[in-house]
Amino acid sequence: MSIPIEFKIDKKQSDLKYKIWHLYFDGAVSRHGKGTGIVLKSPLGHIFKFSYRLEFEATRNVAEYEALLLGIEKEKILKVKLLSIKGDSDLVIMQIKNKFTCKNQRLRNYRNVVWDTMEYFDSINLEAIPRENACLFDELVGVASTM
Repeated sequence: MSIPIEFKIDKKQSDLKYKIWHLYFDGAVSRHGKGTGIVLKSPLGHIFKFSYRLEFEATRNVAEYEALLLGIEKEKILKVKLLSIKGDSDLVIMQIKNKFTCKNQRLRNYRNVVWDTMEYFDSINLEAIPRENACLFDELVGVASTM
């Protein structure tokens, strides 16, 4: 569950949607539960953190896709047009880039929803980051999965 955060961007900053925003995402499944962590970083360096507990059956890859979709939806609410996405799931990133095939129907459905959602943006960069560099997201996911 996430606590709603109101985004406020004044008129002077309204052109921020045409500057690069950063989205970091992570998902996890453990014996304590399932959760996602999302960090949004504005071009001015403002950081917004979100944690969600997943209340349905999910694998780690499903949790990763859920985190990515939740983050993309947050960016759409902000009317962001240029987006850099980073996550520690090589599988999800490579499936979205269409470099890995989706043999699992559920993951294929998630990938297709991500593709459809990404059409909103003018430009997107996707990058996999090493898991050891994702400690902030691990913290957010840990909080979400044990709530």
